[in-house]
This record gives sequence, C-alpha cells and structure tokens, in this order.
Amino acid sequence: MSKRKHRRKRGAVVTQNDPAFEASRAKGLDDGGQNVAKHEARTNPNNSEQLKATTGKTAMRWNGLRSSPVWGIIYFVAGTISGLVIQQSFVALLPAPKVSSFLRSERMTKPGSSACNFYLFSFVPQDPIDYMYVKLQFPNPITSFNVGVPQETVILDTERAHNLSWGKGWDANGACAVIDANLVKNSDIQSSSAGNMIGIHASKLPFGTRIIGLIATTDRQSTVEPISSTIWTEGEYEYSKLGKTIRKKIPIEIHIVTSPK
Repeated sequence: MSKRKHRRKRGAVVTQNDPAFEASRAKGLDDGGQNVAKHEARTNPNNSEQLKATTGKTAMRWNGLRSSPVWGIIYFVAGTISGLVIQQSFVALLPAPKVSSFLRSERMTKPGSSACNFYLFSFVPQDPIDYMYVKLQFPNPITSFNVGVPQETVILDTERAHNLSWGKGWDANGACAVIDANLVKNSDIQSSSAGNMIGIHASKLPFGTRIIGLIATTDRQSTVEPISSTIWTEGEYEYSKLGKTIRKKIPIEIHIVTSPK
C-alpha cells in the first residue's frame, strides 16, 4: 500500500476547525491567551478590529485616571514638598551668623581641702540670633556656678568692652565655689545644673551679647559612671533667613590651664 502524505497548501486559510489551529489555541491558552489573540487577529479582520477597540478603551481609561482630580492633588503635594526641601537646602547654604565660644579650665589645690576645677565658658554672637543652647558635662560634680552677662562699656559703635571679675576658692564648708562674680542676670538667659552637667539656653540675643558661665567642680566621687576623663560639650544656635529657621552647631574651643596653689 502506498502512503499518501497530506500537505497543507501554502497560503491556505486555517479555520477554527483545523487541527493545527486547535493545537495552537491550546498552546495559546497556556501562554495566557496571547498566541490565540494574535492568530485570530491575523486570520480574522473582525478580531483585529476588536483588539484595537479594546486597546483604545484601555488607553481612554488611563487618560481618564490621569485627568482625575486625585492626580492633581498628588502633583500639587509632591511639588510643594519638593519645593520646600529645595528652598530649605538653598537657604542653609547662605552665609550664617558668626558665633564664637570657648571653655577655659583652671585647677587649684589647697592642703586639707579637695582639689577644685574652675571653668569659664564664653559665648558671643557676632550677629543677632533667635536662640542658642549649650550643654557641658565635666568629669567631676558641679558644686557652684553662676551664669549671666558681664558689665559692658561701649567704646565705639562697633567696639565694646566687657568687665568681668570673679573669685575662685572654697566656701566655709570647704567646697569648691565661685565667689563674688559681677555677672548681670538676664531673663532671656536660663541655666540649670544637675550632677556633672550644666545647661545654658537663651533667646533673642542681639549683636555682641556675651554670655558667661562660671563653674566650679570638685575631685570627689563623680555621679557619672563610668567616670569620663574628658569634657563633653554640645551646642546649637538658630537664626532666621528668608523666612526659614536654620540651626547650626556651636564650635566650642577648650583650653586647659593648671595653676597649683
């Protein structure tokens, strides 16, 4: 018997009853229906038009969502936030008010009494600032302190002289003490002390206002464990520029002086 080979003529139209189409349809279902959609679009002009209509409807829905008031609100919020961030970053790069600050230490001893450490803290803004704060922690407990502004004399409009006098010693109980400081109290300058730390903060400081802090500590057992051998400092100041509040670190220089007595 002779075997006949059935060949499909080139260019023949494949109908939905064709076995090859059924196999392609089954495979297309496994691939998410994409092959079937493409095959039907090629073999049936009506299917192609339906595919275009479906794509057009999807695009119309997407364009409708983009024109929705919700997207307008999202664009507005995103633009506002990004504008504020850029403006804040730009203002922070502009020149800031200059400030100077230092902490000077002097150690004193006396037979029969605890050794004392006396500290002089100074802060001066070269331009008006809105707010400042400083925290100072010492290796030993604070036994006495005084914070204020020194007596001031204006020599020229741009030059001022400050008169500061204070005593360092021991009180009647033998504790280290700041004695007879001629500092003037200011309601805008506040200070407090607990254990080894003192905090100083002030608001609305005009140009050239000098803040002085006088602190005495003793060598007796520290309230901080483990006992630190160094002085810890922290400080920041705030100022306004172009309607924005900017905060900067206060650089504090530390000078240690030994003066036996």
